Amino acid sequence: MEESTSWRITLPLRWLASIFRGRSTHSPEKLGGTTLPDWVPYEFIRPGGRQADGDGDSTVIDLRPFAAGLFDDWVIDSFSPSIGTPPPRGCAPIGRRDSSIALIGGADLARELAFEVTVFSIDAATDLSVLTREKPDFLLVEVNPTALDPTWMERILDTSGQGMGSIVGACRSVGIPVVVWLRAKAVELERMMEFIGLADRVYAADELQLEVVASRLGAQCVSLLPPAVQPALYNPVLTPRLSEVATRLSGRVLVDDVRETSTSPLNRSSKAHTVPLIAVDSFRRARSLEKGESPAQTAKGALVDGLDKLLLQRMVAAEFFDVCSERPRWWVTQEMLRAAACGAIVGASTETNGLWPLAGILPLAGDSPAALLALNVDPGATKAWSHRAFREIVQRHSLARRLECIRVDLGLMEALPSAMVSALLVSKRPDRLPGCLASFSRQTYEALELIVVVHGVAADDNLRKAAASATRRVQILEASSHLSLGECLNLAASKAHGDYWVKLDDDDHYGPHYLSDLMALATSVRCDVLGKPMVYTFFEIDEVLVRDPVRQALTLQLFDQDWPRGVVCGATLGGRMDVLGSVPFPTNLRKGTDTAFLEACARHGLRLLSADGFSYVCHRNPAPGFHTWEGAEAEVRARGIVVGSRDRIAEEVDG
Repeated sequence: MEESTSWRITLPLRWLASIFRGRSTHSPEKLGGTTLPDWVPYEFIRPGGRQADGDGDSTVIDLRPFAAGLFDDWVIDSFSPSIGTPPPRGCAPIGRRDSSIALIGGADLARELAFEVTVFSIDAATDLSVLTREKPDFLLVEVNPTALDPTWMERILDTSGQGMGSIVGACRSVGIPVVVWLRAKAVELERMMEFIGLADRVYAADELQLEVVASRLGAQCVSLLPPAVQPALYNPVLTPRLSEVATRLSGRVLVDDVRETSTSPLNRSSKAHTVPLIAVDSFRRARSLEKGESPAQTAKGALVDGLDKLLLQRMVAAEFFDVCSERPRWWVTQEMLRAAACGAIVGASTETNGLWPLAGILPLAGDSPAALLALNVDPGATKAWSHRAFREIVQRHSLARRLECIRVDLGLMEALPSAMVSALLVSKRPDRLPGCLASFSRQTYEALELIVVVHGVAADDNLRKAAASATRRVQILEASSHLSLGECLNLAASKAHGDYWVKLDDDDHYGPHYLSDLMALATSVRCDVLGKPMVYTFFEIDEVLVRDPVRQALTLQLFDQDWPRGVVCGATLGGRMDVLGSVPFPTNLRKGTDTAFLEACARHGLRLLSADGFSYVCHRNPAPGFHTWEGAEAEVRARGIVVGSRDRIAEEVDG
């Protein structure tokens, strides 16, 4: 069992070890008399995972047990070369499963694509009749020597005519376009030109690749398709267990580079040694596995695989990047995007900052590890940076956007459909509804509808006219005052057409990105219900905007049991539409409807996502009885931080 790489087998061992040794206590005598890096908690080490080479010791960490709860088993297993579980069918969102692609590529890309479309991975022994039988939209070939099976690389490099010609011919015979995505170093492309010239579409992952291919085949033969992120894997959400460990790593900067050279960020200046670093190496571990070597023979320090790395990126304060000749430029850009998507603030040396793809929209957070930690002192600033980065990445640099680009270039349908969201709004105050309609119309998420239930009063003609002229579907319903809030919400849900629902209140602020941000998380994380903690409150009596750091600490966490009471605000609830079929809103309450609904969800074993705290402000009016929930305003004021007045909402909350 000590040599097992299965997280299911080793999880009990780790749990027992944490009990007997103390969760953060290292035991050198049990690890061959060596001392672990000071940042490595004992439970990060796979039993038997301490290795030594001629130059020193290498620590191979294994965080698979910490991924439980975040991902399905197939995802966790697919990161292990010894298991290599292929993506199952049915992972893609509803509405996209009829779209499929064939793939000649590495396990990483296959895993990420499976969250978008149905993927048929083709290995060297695959019967090509599968192309006729399955009729994929196109064949995607990932030219990546590190990830691709050596047999395929031999065929790509074959210039005898016996290489990839038969594959291209089989695709052409049944009308399947061949798409090549170059994810190799520019200097490696010269030997691949014969195959590259056969493809229907060729995409370079960085500018150097683009220049090389354009100089040989012509600029019309190649386009730029930069690296992308799969938000279903790379997002900032933690489980309570990961959150606990993250408190021990939150003051450290991750550096994926253990080169013992003068150019390494670990050694470039004396200042680096005053910054608590987490030094790992994922790239060399990948290359050593490709070559069949022991990871401990390639580098010193903590060696991590892709799953370890993405979990570390969620837990650390920041990640710092520097140039390295071993690593392709596109790979550095991809890792920058992944780190930012996982919630780490990102910095880079002056030689590397040109690879940051969000320049001009969101500047890098620092040019040294010390600068990153200086920003990390302000949790509000780091949360805001990370939130903006995740939004931009999902909108501009997600794998879905890259697939959309390919489909447009091939003349297929413009875009795969987005999930439809039904917004449910119950109001007893018709005078506030025009403002609600205006707020709804400003939402940047496109696939929306609004169902308004006017509770206890009649809907006037002006409201109905405004609904009829709206650019999105708006339904106006009337409900008797005898009905409860829960009955009104269930009525609205019964008229909904969406895949997801969200609940809106008529007395709070919802920024333009509110629903797009919420849906970016809802479609990326395995949750049933979600909402936002009440991080921002605006007190109308004295025009003060307050940020609650206690509530902010509860953001971006996924709970599958023991939900903290009041972790999310009722005015921000949402989830999958099928949830309301099995757990409707309670119908027998006049107050506490949202709380009772969440308690019922917990009893049914549903998973709750506490989303980010941005784009929503709870407005508090001093008039008695104005709000259905009176709240603990004195507590919020006592622990809150005043960040300004009403004019700060656009920059502080919605930015």
